[in-house]
Formats: sequence, C-alpha cells, structure tokens
Amino acid sequence: MKTVYFNGKVYLGKGEFTEGFVVEDNKFVKTGSSEEVLLEAKDADLYDLEGKTVIAGINDSHGHLIGLAKTYREVYLMGVESIDDAIEKGKKFIIDNPDSKVINGMGWNSDFFKRGEIRNLTRDDLDKISTELPVIFRRACFHMLTANTKAIEMSGITRATVIQGGDFDYEKGQFFENAQFPVLELISEPTNKEMVEIIKKAMDGCLSQGITTIQINDCTTSGERKAVMNAYKTLFETENNLMRIRHQVNLKDTDEFADFLEKEKKDPTFNTLMQDIGPMKLFKDGSLGARSALVNDEYADSPGNTGIAALTVEEADVFLKFAHDNDMQVVTHVIGDRAFNEMANSYAKYTGEENPLRWGLIHTQLSGREELDLLTKYNIPTLVQPIFLRADIPNVKKAVSEKLQSTSYAFGTMVKEGVHLSLSTDTPIEPVDPFANIYWAVTRKAPEDKEAFYPEHCMSVEDAVDAYTIESAYIEFKEDFKGRIKEGYLADFIVLDKDIFTIDKLDIPSIKVLMTVLDGNVVYKRD
Repeated sequence: MKTVYFNGKVYLGKGEFTEGFVVEDNKFVKTGSSEEVLLEAKDADLYDLEGKTVIAGINDSHGHLIGLAKTYREVYLMGVESIDDAIEKGKKFIIDNPDSKVINGMGWNSDFFKRGEIRNLTRDDLDKISTELPVIFRRACFHMLTANTKAIEMSGITRATVIQGGDFDYEKGQFFENAQFPVLELISEPTNKEMVEIIKKAMDGCLSQGITTIQINDCTTSGERKAVMNAYKTLFETENNLMRIRHQVNLKDTDEFADFLEKEKKDPTFNTLMQDIGPMKLFKDGSLGARSALVNDEYADSPGNTGIAALTVEEADVFLKFAHDNDMQVVTHVIGDRAFNEMANSYAKYTGEENPLRWGLIHTQLSGREELDLLTKYNIPTLVQPIFLRADIPNVKKAVSEKLQSTSYAFGTMVKEGVHLSLSTDTPIEPVDPFANIYWAVTRKAPEDKEAFYPEHCMSVEDAVDAYTIESAYIEFKEDFKGRIKEGYLADFIVLDKDIFTIDKLDIPSIKVLMTVLDGNVVYKRD
C-alpha cells in the first residue's frame, strides 16, 4: 500500500523542512515538495496535510508503562493539593471498591501541596483512611512511600529491622528506596488478563499523545519479571494497534540476568521491530524530593543527610562486569551529583572513552562542572526529564547550594557540548505528555514566572524535538532507520494542530496530536 502526504510543513532535521513524503508499506520512500511527491500519485492514496506540521513519532526514552497502567486500578493521587485531599481520595476509593484488600495509591507530591501543612504524608495521615485495611501511598518519585499502621504491622518491619540500600522512619511510617519492598509485597498483582487490558489502555493513551515508542523499565520496577514479560508476550500475540516497546530490565543479581539472557532475550516475541530487549537498568540512588538522591555535600534543609546509595561502587561493579562480558547496554538512575560522578567513573573502567555499548545515565539532575565534563570525556548519553523542573525548581533551591544549582538540570548545555541526550517523562512519575515536557526543556520556568531557572541551560525547540525522536532512537541503536522522516526510515510520524516551531513557547503545552501513524498505519485520529 502506498500513500502520498502533501501540502504540509514536514520537519526533516534542524533547519530543514519540506512539504510532503510518500509512505509505502511501513517506510518512508520519498520526501520533497508537494509537486515532487505527487508524481508518485498513481495507484496511491492521497492525504492533504492542509498545512499542518508533521514530525517523526515521539520516542519516550524512559518510562514505566505498567506503572501508568496500574493507575487505572489504584487511588490516583497525581495532582492532589493537600494532605486532606489525599485522605479523602483514599476514603472514597474504599467506598467505591468495597472488596479491596489493600488500599494502594501512587502519585502524591508534597511539592504540589497548596493548602494545610506542606510536608510528606505520615502513617497518622493514612490511619485516618483506615485502621483495618493496609494503606500504602507511594510518592510520585517512586523512591518513597508512606504506610499506615496496619500495613507496617503486616509487612513485619519493626524499629530494629535493617534493610540494605534503604532507610525508614518507623514512627512516621515513611519508607525509602529498598525499604519499600517489604511493604509493597502486600499489594497483589493484576492477573495476566487484567495486565494485558490495562497496558493496552495505557498504550492507547500514549498513542493519542503522539508517542509511537516507549522504552520501559517495567521488569521489575513495575512488577515481577515473569508476570510482566508474560503480559507483554500475550499483548503482542493477541492485540493490534500497539506501540513499539523496548525493555529496560532491572533484576536482583547477575544470576537472574544470566537466566533472562537465556530465556526472554532469545524469545522471538521480544526480537521484533515492535518489541525488543534493551539495556540492563540499575538504580544508583534515590530522589531529590525524598532527599535520598546521593549528593557530595549534605542537604541544606536536611543536616547530616547526603542521601542513600542504593548501589555501592563495589555492587555496581559486579553488574557492570557482567554487562560488559555479555555485550549488554546499561542505563542507570542517577539524580545526585555524587551518584552521577561515581557511576560515570564506574562506567569508564569498562567503556573507556568510546563507550561502544552506549551505557547511559538516566535523570542526571544534580551536576557540577566536573560531572558534565565526564559525559563528554566518556561519551555517555543521557535520558532526561525536563518536566521534573516543575516540582524541582522550588525544591532544589531549598536543598543545595546556588553553585550546584547553576550547573544542574543542564540539558541545553549537554546538547551544546555534544552529548547524545534523549527526552522522557518517566511516566507515571509525570504525565506522559511530550509537549509539556518540551515546554519545560525550552523555557525552564512556570508560565507565571518571569525568570527562567538558569536560562543558559534552555534547549531550542528543534533540539528538544530531536531529543524526542532521533536521539531516543540513538539510545536504542536504531538511529539509522528510525526517528526521522527520511527515505528508508520506519514510517512513524505525527500530525500536530499547531506549528511547534513558530508558536509562542508558552503555548507549546496546548499542542494536540491530530493523527498518529505507526509503521505506516493510522493508529490514532483526533475526532
């Protein structure tokens, strides 16, 4: 099947636009002016773009799709503006779901609280929801949760419990990093059928936002390995109109990784252009909001606290040696400047300055000049989330020195210095909205603010679009056939209702996707 698209504003690359293109089967076969592409009109379907802007399909380079999917069956706490709001949502969930055995919620963020006390939730807050049922509310960052008294009792955790790579405040019912796991074990997983249904629903939502690929850490951050991989296997064997998936895999030890390479990695279902196995995913530290990101100097508002090392240098070395010996890519969660520095130098022992396996760093929020220089020295790509600035600007101003602030979230600077930088939302940590994310990348300020947060680190719109397309393909080793509207490339593209390249930057979040095309097929069309 051949389709000619004409009369559009088609983005080909920085500073380069054309009017149309031809798609045959699942690839772009020609680009050019309307006159040029209409020469291919014989035996083809014609599509008038009516002057609309077209870019390659969005490729979100790091998220948790099952985490997003599970929000459909949990207490939805994204955007709650007070502790009382969170409590009322929990009470309502119990009324609406009387058969629930565990009250599980995700998405609250004290940085967005506007009324009452501005602090993290405590066990006393959640005891107001129920003292008979376990209540577990995870913070939006996923690096902290709060549990009520019943949940703590059922978890078996006592004041004397020691959990490697984690910490907790027993009195407040607050659990950080690895200390969350005994509490989370109380939550039952969806059945395979339920999992497939909610993942498909989440995919439909992503396609409506123009996201044609998402690189996901669902195994095992969002669920147990067997359940997660079985769900994706079933999904791709039974459903249509799906997104492209690349798995970022986090497992407990190298023995399990070895087993994974022998099983899932060799399964044909996970070796297609629609779904494949990507890098080993590691966690080096926690989050800024929970003050568990690993930093060099103690937090200004948390004396004596320098965060949590979820993975020591020695522990990381075991995983990295295995990855190197097995030609595996690695991506690692780093938020604090110390975590950033330690992991970059740990990488260098194996990757040298070439980094042929493209070992990358996710988040890279807090950084000094030394850390930024390590990226270029060792050719380390980054997978970043500018939309985090929405919550983090007031947060980081309280937490670290002005000197460190001035070189942090330095995404535009990374691009200028030649770093391969890709964009993601880390959904469901933030809504899976690429245009809100691009807005924060290019403005670094809330709409009501006059000044940007260190504007020298702003990205251009073209750089941000590239970071969401061709650079995200780079982290997949697919930049030679994906991420551009270019002859021979996969026909993944989206049509926008506004021209992202010329509209006022304040209006970028209002952009809507009119049509999403994946593999040459229309998978979403706005009514």
